[in-house]
Amino acid sequence: MKFKPFSTGPISALCILLILMVTLGCDETKKTEGESKEVLEAAVVIEPSQKNVHVAFAGGGWRAHTGHSAWVISLLQNGKLSLEDAFGQVGVIGSNSGGTWFSTMLALSNNFVTDIEAGNAIVEWPKTGWLGKQHDLFVNTSGCDKAWDYWYAYTLCVLDKNDNDSGDWASIVEKIIYEGYPLGTTTLKGPRQTWANDKTLLAAGSMLTSNVLLNAYGKDLLDDKRHKYQYYQACLNPATPDLGTFRMAATCANDPGKLSEVTPVIFSGLPTASKDAAPSFLPVLEGGGFYNVGYSEAILDDDPDSKTIPISNPTDNDNVLAVHAASASSAALGFLSYVRAYNTWSWGDAYENRLLAPSFSLDGSVKLADTEKLTVETLASEKIVRIADGGPVDNSGVAQIVKYLQLNGSADGFNIVAFDNVTSSFSAGSGAAVGPDIANLFGKGLCGDSSNKFCVEGCGITNDLAGCVYIPKIQIFEEGALTGTSHTWKANDGNMELIYTKYEVTTVENPNFNITANSTGTLHSFTCVAPNAGTVPTDSKFTGYTDMFNFIHTQLNDSSGKGLGYLKSAFDLK
Repeated sequence: MKFKPFSTGPISALCILLILMVTLGCDETKKTEGESKEVLEAAVVIEPSQKNVHVAFAGGGWRAHTGHSAWVISLLQNGKLSLEDAFGQVGVIGSNSGGTWFSTMLALSNNFVTDIEAGNAIVEWPKTGWLGKQHDLFVNTSGCDKAWDYWYAYTLCVLDKNDNDSGDWASIVEKIIYEGYPLGTTTLKGPRQTWANDKTLLAAGSMLTSNVLLNAYGKDLLDDKRHKYQYYQACLNPATPDLGTFRMAATCANDPGKLSEVTPVIFSGLPTASKDAAPSFLPVLEGGGFYNVGYSEAILDDDPDSKTIPISNPTDNDNVLAVHAASASSAALGFLSYVRAYNTWSWGDAYENRLLAPSFSLDGSVKLADTEKLTVETLASEKIVRIADGGPVDNSGVAQIVKYLQLNGSADGFNIVAFDNVTSSFSAGSGAAVGPDIANLFGKGLCGDSSNKFCVEGCGITNDLAGCVYIPKIQIFEEGALTGTSHTWKANDGNMELIYTKYEVTTVENPNFNITANSTGTLHSFTCVAPNAGTVPTDSKFTGYTDMFNFIHTQLNDSSGKGLGYLKSAFDLK
């Protein structure tokens, strides 16, 4: 099914949601490999082994993937180390959005591993590697050049030109993002690339909870007076959705601090031989409760059909196809399936854009679902909900790693390496500047609103409800570490900057992630600030991405060697 280009209403909402995916990008000066290694050994003292390393790849679309590629290729020292060597001390890998694109390719795609481990990877990546393939796919698609000022219309044009007429987000991710690195029916559980056989993979997402458009049917779908819309609300037990009535309330939850318009979900893939407990897909409710989900038909229907059904945690969460988990994890535009995402409260616009949030059945196992032409009874019996990007609740995946470690009794003294690529940094108190996605973990940054709302000014938004997404509490670390810790190392060139900060952190209680207080550990934050590297491609030459890619590698390998030394130390490499 093809989407029409967004009308004025959806464009305003699009403005909000692209900002929700905040992250960054990064240029290069050449150094001989031997020279860099010699300086490194003299300049940096590697800390003793902690044997408890976990890695989080933050989101941010194409920028995030490009930045993560540069960090990892630099860690591999342009082919001197293998992934098995570099990630030898790593146990868990968490991710969100573009970070999930990267982590799944890294762990599951043989072609991707071959490219990233190549001795000339730093030179070839923007040419024949993932970035080069994306450049060719976007730039060399004839007939789409006039759409560059509006990336979504351009993306649909690219899909059409490549014999794919679907406008749903899952198809965009599979057919465009994974071009050259198809994963087919590979699940998060595997089969894995050899280096990742003993790693746990976690991908963050968000279940949409309040008045979510699923489907529509009727005599004439272009006539609002002749058809019905089907939607759902997900509420905490024992709350009951107000079926058949479209309410102005932002959420049906009793406590917006626990459940608002999104609630965190986690896709997971444990190694075959792992004895760890798998984290639950949905947060575990106090007292073992469930989510009460109401499915209803609405608008111009005097006697709407409706159905309420309880949804408990699916028993099978690690056989989700990797591309489906990545699609959900990166679906930042999925909030357009909320009817109130538009100033006009448009059911029609929400219907047009509903497939930007992938639907999943939670009936026993988690699997991608097709909602088209289903009855309310079928939607309820198959327990279908929509999943969108994890950005509003945890854009780095760090919280999901902490949740996993606490669940398995291994959170004491954790050591998490977090990569965040953003267009602008956030500063609090006397602390180091850091990516907003990391600041969120301390209760600061873009989503640090004490009223549990994420609001964006401008973008044509005049209605408060239309300009805000109601989010649960996202803080998992005590604030003092953020505001009182100076950077360990930083480098800049023009308007781009790399910042490494080593935080000693303590967890705070957060029931939204099932995280308990007082676990202590180290958070290694590696941030790249690249103002010209957007979340989505808007530059036909991809210069913002190539400049960012080269900048990360160059600064890590400058004459002091400190940047690469800190990166290796964080990974417990001698």
